[in-house]
Amino acid sequence: MKGDAQPLIKFFDGSDKRFFIPLYQRNYDWKEENCEQLFQDLMKLHNSDRRSHFFGSIVLSIQSGTEDRFIIDGQQRITTVSLLLIAMVNAKKEGLIDATDAKLVEKIFKRYLVDEYQEDERKVKLKPIKKDMQTFDALLYNPKDQYIKESNVTRNYDF
Repeated sequence: MKGDAQPLIKFFDGSDKRFFIPLYQRNYDWKEENCEQLFQDLMKLHNSDRRSHFFGSIVLSIQSGTEDRFIIDGQQRITTVSLLLIAMVNAKKEGLIDATDAKLVEKIFKRYLVDEYQEDERKVKLKPIKKDMQTFDALLYNPKDQYIKESNVTRNYDF
């Protein structure tokens, strides 16, 4: 087993990385309180002089010869950060936020959310359990009126 500390953004970065949630993992079930704590941690980091913050361990199994990463522990945090990235992309597209970098949406989308070179039809880098995958993809690609409202994924995205 090899331990490696790295910034979360580096963890996500790379067009050929894919993150799989194994079938034996539970569905995404973080509550709003969990998301709020993560968001508050991010805001504290942003407003402080610190350059980093420990968000917890993520345990992966990397398939030999590929960039496929199976998330053994940390799925709730990885999914929530992905939802935050989708919310940023959608908010910018909808004109709800401004960015000094004109290519910010494209950078986030292509570097952290999708693998545009993936040969599969589904190019999204995070591969949640099937029930959550449909909801996750709707947030990324569908208009708001087609979101799956009864999903915990959508509720936390809306938060």
